[in-house]
Amino acid sequence: MAGLGLLAFTFLQTVHDLSPLRAGLVALPTIAGSIAGTAVAARLGGRIRPATLVVVGFGLTAGGLAGVGQLDPDTHVAVFITGYTVLTLGIGILGTLANTLVLDTAPTERASSAAGTSETGMVLGEALGIALFGTVSAAIYQRLMARDPGIALPDGAGNTVAGDVGIARQLPADEAATLIDAAHEAFTSGFTTVSTTAAVLLTCAAVAAAVALRRVPARG
Repeated sequence: MAGLGLLAFTFLQTVHDLSPLRAGLVALPTIAGSIAGTAVAARLGGRIRPATLVVVGFGLTAGGLAGVGQLDPDTHVAVFITGYTVLTLGIGILGTLANTLVLDTAPTERASSAAGTSETGMVLGEALGIALFGTVSAAIYQRLMARDPGIALPDGAGNTVAGDVGIARQLPADEAATLIDAAHEAFTSGFTTVSTTAAVLLTCAAVAAAVALRRVPARG
């Protein structure tokens, strides 16, 4: 999700032309979604079996990702934020349950080692997410820009959406509009492809978690 978050704020600041401050303010509901997910997991974790709650968390996250995967450059920001808030609601549930399951499973004398292992896994996942999703999104962007028959790319263009928007500011109005439209389309395509792929991966993870946790009782 770290990789997707990086792309999400790039999407807000380039495709929707929001300042960093405004993008952060617009994204505040997504934080509320994460807080709500944490509260749901804490309240229901003692009553409902982990397998059920984990599948619900994965389902919400995958559903939010699938919604983000339907975006186009003209989609209203509110639609994007709604889908992303559903995603963070699921993440809040998953993150809380994952840490709880790790710590509950470990012997008391090894709780600190278990917590360290859990945190290391999260940081590793963040790094891999940024590297993998960033690479895939960039590759899609560059391929689409290079193959777009409607534009003649200026020198240095076609590598990143932020770079191309900057280059467009130095061009005549008609050429600038054409380059910006193509850049927004290409970046959105890369972003939605990554989101859809992540939704599929999390659906598979939901099935695996349901099987792996099927015998684990509620914490009581």
